Parts: sequence; structure tokens; C-alpha cells
Amino acid sequence: METFQNLYATPAEKLDVFVAHMLQPDKEWKDEVKDIFERIAEFFQEKCFQDCTIRDKQVKVIKVAKGGSFSKGVDLKHTSDVDMLLFLSCFSSYKDQYKLQGPIIEFMMEKLKKCQKSIAYDIINISKRESSNRSVPPRSLNFNVQSRKKNKLIHVDVLPVFNALGGENLPSRQENYPGLNPRLTVWPKVYEKLIKSKGGPGEFTPSFRELQRSFVKQRPTKLKSLIRLVKYWYREIAPWACRTWKAYSESVKTLTLKMAE
Repeated sequence: METFQNLYATPAEKLDVFVAHMLQPDKEWKDEVKDIFERIAEFFQEKCFQDCTIRDKQVKVIKVAKGGSFSKGVDLKHTSDVDMLLFLSCFSSYKDQYKLQGPIIEFMMEKLKKCQKSIAYDIINISKRESSNRSVPPRSLNFNVQSRKKNKLIHVDVLPVFNALGGENLPSRQENYPGLNPRLTVWPKVYEKLIKSKGGPGEFTPSFRELQRSFVKQRPTKLKSLIRLVKYWYREIAPWACRTWKAYSESVKTLTLKMAE
């Protein structure tokens, strides 16, 4: 089968081949990223918060979820970041998340530095993602993991978030919303609370990443391939914009979906 390595030299009828060979992660890479995710998730769930208490209660991880392109099945070969969402018991509201996020990330960073060998991968460049606005707390813990099978670094962002889509915020009966997918349906009060929180643009977006993931994963394969092509163009053809990709990636993906529909 003829393969193409240049997007602009690829005929339209061969774009599926280009995506499959040039953009889609191979099984070996996906298996390693999955293993890294599971090991890091186990560390934060089982070991990180054993001695962390807030308001006289031990901090617990309610659940761990995948975020970003890795979770939606639109990641690029050897380039996509891994986003990990930690839904924590100490966040009972958006206000809690805003106030406690900084100390929590600081605690996580120190704990990871001390215990990183337990993850069984080489972890480097541990830092926290600071906002350009110093009054805004850091949003995530960032680090790189050295791949064992390839000469590549896998970038990981760990985001402690408020469980805005907890069980009490989901419709208890599907008939309340006839014709709608229950995975994409939440009570209006969830959005009312979000608006009343008066957070900055995108500040609490991670709390809704599971909705984004469910929405994109249900799209046809052709549409996911289109998202991969747009991401590839944005990264490779417009390299000057790479540093802004993280900030605008969800908007680019949403725009791609709307154009396709």
C-alpha cells in the first residue's frame, strides 16, 4: 500500500491512509501511555494523600479520569500530552477548588518528588503550571515521563478538580430528558452554580472534561481523523502557534466538529 508522508502531497482519497500511518498512535505507544497513566493514577489514589488532611478530614481521591486528546481517541502519534483529572473530596464547591488548589498542588509536587521511584518510570521536570496572573492559583502539576521503548518524553498534566458532575448532579431518570444521551446530560443547576461561581474563562473547564470526552468519543471515525488532521496542521504547519495550542485546543476541536456537522 502506497503511503504519504507529506500532507499537502496527499490526494484527498488517500487522507485516511495518511492519518493511519502518520498520525494515529501505534499499539505499542498506546499500551505504554496506558501503563504510565495507570501507574501514576495508582500513586495518587493509594499513596499521595495518606497524610494530607484539610478541615480535620483526610483528603481522598473520589475518582481518576482521563482528559485531553488521550481520552477522546484523537491523540497524535508520539506527541500528545496525557491529562489526568483527580476529583478530590476536599473540593465541595468551585470556591473550594479555587482556594485550596494551590496548597494541594504544592503538596502533590513534594510528595511526587519524594516517592517518584515507586512509579517505576523516570520522571523529570516536575513543576506546577502557574498562571500569568499571580493572583490566580496554579491549575495543574506538570512533569515528563521518559518512555522505555522510544526516545520520547511523555508530558503529563495532573489536575485536581471539583466533582461538579457527581451523582447528585446527574438526572436520576432518563425519561426526564427523552431522546438525550444520559452521559451528556446534567441538571441545569450544575451550570447555574458554574455561572454563579464567577470563575475566569476556562477556569473550571476540567470539571466538565468527562462530558467533552463522551461527546467526542461518540463521533464517527472520519470525524476523529479530521480532528487529527487539524491538530497536525496546527502543530506542524503553524509551529509558531504550538505554544498556544494548550489554551485553544478545545476550541479548535469544537470548531472542527461544528464545521463537519
